[in-house]
Amino acid sequence: DLINNSRDICIVGHKAPDGDCIGSAMALYGFLKRIGKNSTVCIDGTIPFNYRAYVNDDIIANEYDNKEFELLFILDCSDLERLGRFKDVFKNSKKSVCIDHHKTNESYADINIIDPSMSSTGELLYDILKAFGGKLTKEEAVYIYIAILTDTGRFSYSNTSSDTHRKVAELIDLGVEVAEIDN
Repeated sequence: DLINNSRDICIVGHKAPDGDCIGSAMALYGFLKRIGKNSTVCIDGTIPFNYRAYVNDDIIANEYDNKEFELLFILDCSDLERLGRFKDVFKNSKKSVCIDHHKTNESYADINIIDPSMSSTGELLYDILKAFGGKLTKEEAVYIYIAILTDTGRFSYSNTSSDTHRKVAELIDLGVEVAEIDN
């Protein structure tokens, strides 16, 4: 209901972004755009070199002008301090939703979707997007793959489950070019 009833939506990730932060933010941005929502992405920091080819810099805001948002998504961020220079966007949003996989998350949003059993925020977001809108686009699948790939240490960390691999298999079926991304 929050998504359906909001026009101006902001997506914010943590400062010094990694692949999970970037992939999750860009996947959610793509999904919201696809369903006709106006979204702004705010991330404090430079996109790492290995992910720059996948991110359109024009989408990511460099500054915050105190704009008010009807809905704020906070991704991969266990506390508000990690928002860096975009911390004030939280105060200027009517409703907030935090999607995260860190067990240290402080549950500071209006709605907190936190699951420490997930390998990454990207994996959790995958489940949410599938439940909300069905099939992902290839572009959304690529972003989710980047998120999962990063936070599983290329599928070598103990947080990598058989469910993680099944989801990645579905992403590959959607057209993710593993060899292209996994360099």
